[in-house]
Parts: sequence; structure tokens; C-alpha cells
Amino acid sequence: MSNDLQPWYRQFWPWFLIALPAVAVCASLYTVYLAASAPPALVVDDYKKIGLATRKSYELDEQARALNLEAGLTVGAGDAPVLTLTLTGTLEQAPENLVLKLSHPTLSERDQRIILLAEGDVYVGVLPIRQARYYVQLEPADAKWRLSGQMHADSTTVMLAPRSQN
Repeated sequence: MSNDLQPWYRQFWPWFLIALPAVAVCASLYTVYLAASAPPALVVDDYKKIGLATRKSYELDEQARALNLEAGLTVGAGDAPVLTLTLTGTLEQAPENLVLKLSHPTLSERDQRIILLAEGDVYVGVLPIRQARYYVQLEPADAKWRLSGQMHADSTTVMLAPRSQN
């Protein structure tokens, strides 16, 4: 009987019923914030250029396959590990430097581009930030061929080879 004499704002059920829609409103505002702060970067409207770029990339892979190119990338330890790359194949003249592109699977702001300089039979560079997983592409400065692979956070050796079209 004492429950009936208390004002409504001291009762449990009115606050419970108010809390349900209030939580839904807060969650929807947070969802709107997330959607606005990270717009999708993968939406493209020029499919002809994408098709031509895909065809060009297959040609780069075919060129690397014709030259019988492969590479072994060794990742050193530490905060800024040293990258050592050994390139094998039938190149007439080894390039002075190579471009190593590290693409994060989902966040384009974590992509990295590293120039590997020739030191004897190997190429050497420094990985500024070592993060989770990367798609790796290796090409010369003139972009005549390309090798690809994947590097995980705990990888010490990465094998790079031409991609297949399948």
C-alpha cells in the first residue's frame, strides 16, 4: 500500500519504460556518428577505368611470370624493422631501387610505400610501422612488372610471386 502513495518519479516501472527508448535513441545517435566519421572508401563509379587498371595489372603479372621473377622478403625485429629483399629471375639489368607497397586490407590510411635500395645482391629498406596484416606488391620504379604476396604481423619471411588470374 505504501507503493501507491509514492509519486510516479519514485517508482521503478516508469523509469524502466523511459530508459528503453532512451537507450535506443542514444544507440542510433552513436550509429549515425560512426557512419559519418568513416565514410566508405570503396565506392567507385568509373568501371571502365577499373577494368583497364585490372587488365594492366594482369599484364604486369604476366611480364613478371615471363621473366621468371620471385622475391624473398625478410623482416627484421624491433620497432622499425629492416627489410631485406632477394630478387631472383632473368632480368637483363637489376633495377637500382624497388617500390614496396603495403596495403592494409580495410584502412587505406595505414597503407605504406617503401623504397628499397640496392646494396649488392639484395635490396634494403626500413618498415616504419609494423601493424597487423598487409597485402604486399613489389615493382620497379618504371612499373614494368609486379610481384605480390601477403605479410602478417608476426611474419619474418614473405615470398612474393606473380599473381595468377584465377
